[in-house]
Amino acid sequence: ILSLENVDRIEGLRYFPNPAAEHFTISSPNDALTEITIFDIRGTQVARLRPNNQMVEIDLSEFALGLYIARVATSSQVSSIKLVVE
Repeated sequence: ILSLENVDRIEGLRYFPNPAAEHFTISSPNDALTEITIFDIRGTQVARLRPNNQMVEIDLSEFALGLYIARVATSSQVSSIKLVVE
């Protein structure tokens, strides 16, 4: 995933802090987050989580500094978000 165009949005999706250093939180008020896939700027998958929960905290201690794209999915919607690790 290198583009964020033409991607459906998960209603009410929140993500913070951004930029982040130690951890990153993603939450959805209406639906459980079923899958989160994180890609580096080259498009290489660096993490995949299946939280099945409305909120997830991602540990960034193993992530290099830089820009990432997180593909966030519920059972019915998908969003992609930019994540900056500093």
